[in-house]
Amino acid sequence: EEKVREFQHSAVRREFVREAKLASDDFDFARYLSVALGAQLGELVEVPVPLWFVLELVLLFFWQCELLLGPNARIAVWTTTGFLLAVASYAVHAKIRLILHDYTAPLVEEQHGYGSSSLRRSSVTALFWCGNRKWTFDGIRLVSLLTSIYAAIFLICYLDPLVIRPVGPAAARRGGRLGGVFIVLAACAPPFVVVLKIRHILEDYAVAGNVADAKNHRYIEQVMRRQKTVRAFEALKVVQCLRKPEML
Repeated sequence: EEKVREFQHSAVRREFVREAKLASDDFDFARYLSVALGAQLGELVEVPVPLWFVLELVLLFFWQCELLLGPNARIAVWTTTGFLLAVASYAVHAKIRLILHDYTAPLVEEQHGYGSSSLRRSSVTALFWCGNRKWTFDGIRLVSLLTSIYAAIFLICYLDPLVIRPVGPAAARRGGRLGGVFIVLAACAPPFVVVLKIRHILEDYAVAGNVADAKNHRYIEQVMRRQKTVRAFEALKVVQCLRKPEML
C-alpha cells in the first residue's frame, strides 16, 4: 500500500511539473498539496444551498420514521443508517483511489519502460462522478455532515432509553440495559470509522483533484512566491553572517 502510494506520488509530481513547465528539482509539490488540502478543509465545513435541500429530505425521511415506527424499529433504522454512512465513506474513497490509479498507471508504466507517452491522460476531471469534481467533494461533505448529525441525534435521543433508563416492553425485548450497552457500542463504530477514513479521503482527493487539467494556478503562484521569499531570507542570513562572523 505505502509503496503504491510512493510510486503514484512520484509519478504525479513528475507529470505535474512537466505540464506546468516548472523546475522539477525545485518546485515544492508537497507544499502545493498542503495548500490545496487546507482549502478543502475550509470548504468542507461550508454547506451549499443544494446540499441543504438534500439534507432536509433526509431529515424528513427520518422524521416520518420517528412518527410511524416503534422504539426498537427506530433504533434499528438509525443504527443501520450509521453503518450505511461508513460504507458510503469507503465507496467515496474507493472512487478517488480508482481515479488516482487510472491517472497514474500510464505514468508509472512509462517510467519503467512498459508504456508510451500516448497513453497519458490529459484530463483527470473526466474520471470523477459525472465528470465534475464538485459532485465527488459534495459526497465527502455529505457523508461527514450526516455522520456528525447521526452521532449527535443518537447520543441525545437514544442513549437515555438504551442505557440510562431502559424501561418498558421495548427495553425488555432488546435485552434491557445490557442489550442497550451492546447497541450503543455497535452504533458508535460507524462514526469512528468515518473519522478515521475521512483523513485518507481528503489526502487522496487533494492529489486527484488538483493535478492535470484540475491544477490550481493560484496555489502554484502561492508556493513559488513562498519559495522565493524563503530564498531571499536565506540569502540575507548569509550576507549578515559574512558581515558579522561572530553570529556563527
